[in-house]
Amino acid sequence: MKTIIFDCDGVLIDSEILYQEIMIDHVKNIGISYEVDDFVAKYMGTGEGYFYDEIALEYQNKFGTPLSNTFRPSLKDRLHKEFEVRLQAVGGMHDFVSTLPHVKAVASSSGLGFLKKKLKQTRIDTFFDPHIYSADQVARAKPYPDLFLFTADKMNTAPSDCIVIEDSAHGIKAGKAAGMHTIGFCGGLHCNDNHAKKLKIAGADDIAMTVDELKSLL
Repeated sequence: MKTIIFDCDGVLIDSEILYQEIMIDHVKNIGISYEVDDFVAKYMGTGEGYFYDEIALEYQNKFGTPLSNTFRPSLKDRLHKEFEVRLQAVGGMHDFVSTLPHVKAVASSSGLGFLKKKLKQTRIDTFFDPHIYSADQVARAKPYPDLFLFTADKMNTAPSDCIVIEDSAHGIKAGKAAGMHTIGFCGGLHCNDNHAKKLKIAGADDIAMTVDELKSLL
């Protein structure tokens, strides 16, 4: 039986739409504007360290002065407060993973502490614990394969026996680079009409538009 590795944000929980809304607004407040598609293409599925480094560089280049050291903690505080009120599991995902017979894990670009908090809040953590892994635990975040290879090693599974479920192009590229079968999932609220096409271009082996389609593929 294959080992199933789930991304978290936008696959298990409907957090990507919240991240996009809050982060785009937060950087707008410091004078940096992003269209949603541009923001998604650059940051969706990458580690938080990459995001903060790039925003700091962009701010420095635009204004000729370092980004305030209050930016990062203020954004994190805002995300935590908003998520406590608004975060939900992707529709149908809770019931799906609760009955999925496969060995499974979570491999997310989120920081490990916040990742576990989000999974616990949406009551999904118990279906994966202790196999919850973060980009914090590897040298390079997605789109590099490090996190998926780390997860396979922890699961004592060959990469070729793993199936990755991802909603981002960076995640799909990471799964393919790790030598794993990849399923692009488009069932999150953030997914628009072009999302499946972008995941196919990134190399997704299969596409699931809904949880029911994901269930059929597995």
